[in-house]
Amino acid sequence: MTGHGGRGVLQTSVERDPPGPAGGGRQQLVVKTNTSRQSRGVRSLRRGGWDVIVHHSSEDYNLSTALRQSLTQQYASWFFYLPLALAVPPSVFAVHIQFNLLYQFWIHTELITHLGPLEWVMNTPSHHRVHHGRNRYCIDKNYGGTLIIWDRIFGTFAPEGDKVIYGLTKPIKTFEILSVQFHYYLHIGQTVWNAHGIKNKLSYIFKGPSWRPGQPRLGDHKEIPKVIGVVTPYNPAWSMVLQAYVSLQFLLLLTIYNDVLATKALWLTEEYSEEAEIPAAPSVRDSRRWSDSNSKCLNCQMLSQQTLLLMAGYIIFTLTSLGLIIDQ
Repeated sequence: MTGHGGRGVLQTSVERDPPGPAGGGRQQLVVKTNTSRQSRGVRSLRRGGWDVIVHHSSEDYNLSTALRQSLTQQYASWFFYLPLALAVPPSVFAVHIQFNLLYQFWIHTELITHLGPLEWVMNTPSHHRVHHGRNRYCIDKNYGGTLIIWDRIFGTFAPEGDKVIYGLTKPIKTFEILSVQFHYYLHIGQTVWNAHGIKNKLSYIFKGPSWRPGQPRLGDHKEIPKVIGVVTPYNPAWSMVLQAYVSLQFLLLLTIYNDVLATKALWLTEEYSEEAEIPAAPSVRDSRRWSDSNSKCLNCQMLSQQTLLLMAGYIIFTLTSLGLIIDQ
């Protein structure tokens, strides 16, 4: 989450590279410094921040933007945390990665302007608005998650100036969830496929987002479309009937999703409680009672896995359908 990636042909910001957890004192300084360098390394992967395109594709900037995340992010971010395992205890890592995650939720807002002296050290809504912008002065700026001092040290800091226009430099103009989640994978795949020579193919992957043959490693930001005047976010017109239908369907979807989470938590509670209730020297009656209840729990879990799969399919199908309805 601390590390933020570069943005070019399509705005690519590695929002979800959490900072190296710190224990305090000198250890904190060392780990945090490593994290800042880590974030700069993330930026150098041209399409290494593919999964963060989802987060930065939003053309609005509010608390819901903080929750707009990629399905594939958790499968890519671990690589950047791996070196921390050599020096940072897992408990310290867990605490700090969660703190960083929670901290960055509230800074996704336009309601807070400036916070005075805190702006010198901490990442604030103003600083993070710049990071989400597609104005030229916002590109590759303000990677910090919790602290902004690393951007000041490494020269990637930019104060908020002209009104920030949010989103990708080439907006995707769709609410269809599968397109939002995976369109960039198709884009980079086609780009690499069409590139001539293995050197150029690798460069498209590991260099800056706007890189092209004959350009510097991070590409030429002058080629990024210049934002002039007022830009209206993608917001197709649709009837009140469709709005009511989508709203009701989405509320139903939230209910289903909440039920999935509650059921999952219940499974864990039942499993752990059953294990904890096994007597050290069980009697025949205790053993039979535990065996019967444990069998019920296992049977319930086997059936619930099928139900969970159906629910997951329903959630994905519904979100995709709602996105298509809005687009039409």
